[in-house]
Amino acid sequence: MAIAAEAGASTLNFDAPEECFGWINSHLDEASRKPVHAWSWVKVRKGIKIAAFATGNGMNDRLLRRQIQHCRQVIANNLNCIVLVEQ
Repeated sequence: MAIAAEAGASTLNFDAPEECFGWINSHLDEASRKPVHAWSWVKVRKGIKIAAFATGNGMNDRLLRRQIQHCRQVIANNLNCIVLVEQ
């Protein structure tokens, strides 16, 4: 995941968990962390689709994806701020 960090936080990808979970836990509040952790669990499991997971949590697939994208953007913005300050 260091490649994504070097390329810029705007290329943030939740498919590599180790570094991402550190970012999730440090840049999101608990209410935002829960759906992101659940999303990542669904992504790595077999037998459950994102749409089924969203429906089971009282929302549609599109709303869930928007919520996750918003959380990703918050993390990317925070990481970009950190990179700018360090330079």
